[in-house]
Amino acid sequence: FEDCYVFFGLSASALYDIRPNPVSSLSPGVELHATFLDNLLNDEFLSDAHMLGVILFTLLLSIGCALLGGIVSGVFRLLAVYLIALPIPIVMGALMFSNGIAWPIAWPAPETAW
Repeated sequence: FEDCYVFFGLSASALYDIRPNPVSSLSPGVELHATFLDNLLNDEFLSDAHMLGVILFTLLLSIGCALLGGIVSGVFRLLAVYLIALPIPIVMGALMFSNGIAWPIAWPAPETAW
């Protein structure tokens, strides 16, 4: 084990080392530590997008969609929404992610206590 990183962890659910992450609500805690070490060693952390840029992008996209919806009508409006307006935030999120920036495509729904 010389010059190695060793993580020892348990993955059985009865041992209570199960932690939530953005991908799954049930994952072994040791995987989170290993992922953190990998990100630290490779310097692959995501930085948050500037909120002013997100707000301006959202406003410009909203105004553009409103203008586009006012100019075209009928089936062309439907095609414009599905082929132009909806993919723009997804493409923007993918481009920002590839550059190391966490761009908010959608906000997670808050958990409600019933």
